[in-house]
Amino acid sequence: MPAKTKKKAIGKYTTPRVKQTKKKGPGEVQAHGKIWETSIIGSVVLPHYLEEAYGASHTAVHDIDKAWTPYGKHMSIKATGSKRVDFGDAKRTLNNIKKGSPLEAIIIKYKQNGNSKIPTSVIRLDMTKNPKALLGSMSSEELYSDVNELDAMVKSGNPGYKSTAAKLREKMKKRGSSFSLAPKIGNPLKKRSGRLQISLANIDDIIKKHPELIVEEKDCSVYGNKCLMPLISGRRVVNSSAVALKTPKKSKTKAIITRKIKSVKGKHLQPSVKA
Repeated sequence: MPAKTKKKAIGKYTTPRVKQTKKKGPGEVQAHGKIWETSIIGSVVLPHYLEEAYGASHTAVHDIDKAWTPYGKHMSIKATGSKRVDFGDAKRTLNNIKKGSPLEAIIIKYKQNGNSKIPTSVIRLDMTKNPKALLGSMSSEELYSDVNELDAMVKSGNPGYKSTAAKLREKMKKRGSSFSLAPKIGNPLKKRSGRLQISLANIDDIIKKHPELIVEEKDCSVYGNKCLMPLISGRRVVNSSAVALKTPKKSKTKAIITRKIKSVKGKHLQPSVKA
């Protein structure tokens, strides 16, 4: 029977010991984000859903489904080293807001210090409490319709997408939207179609103007657990890699996560729910 794997703590930081990981494709969490995501899943997901949560596809609608936690909300985990927070597919993000099902974004802000990413704060943002605060004077239906048209142009390779995207970005800005759009070029040789990414342009601005959307803003801790661990990772580049400060030399990410699941069964403490 394989030895059980425990969390490795260094000072006030803690994170699962994860082997070097790489970005697998468009829309997936960056490597450093995936490591932090794994740590957060272990903190908020109920024990009997851990295996399902760790094995969830990167194309899943939510990083953490509300059925897996005692908190009654879907969760989306993002990491940023700037004021901008990328949310991936524009249509999917806006559709989640339009549906109104409780959705929380867990945003990890970090600073780059040489080859290390140091978590500085964790912001829990309510994405569905007040959609107008994020969408401005545009209704979710109006913005979704405009985005749907642009998304079709980007995926079909229509050369007019650039001017259409510029006009829509300007329209969103004038109407007070906190979101911005960024079309991503496809690669026909790799049979990869283009995609339309949506981002919060300035999370600091949202914190100041709409404090009612901030569920919690702390240092580097998540849901009252210990701080996320600093990671060794260069600045964000295509196919960049990230590793935890303590990394086993001969192991696979999947194997480590599997052992982590086994080690927490029966020992995982259910997160407390505040009244």
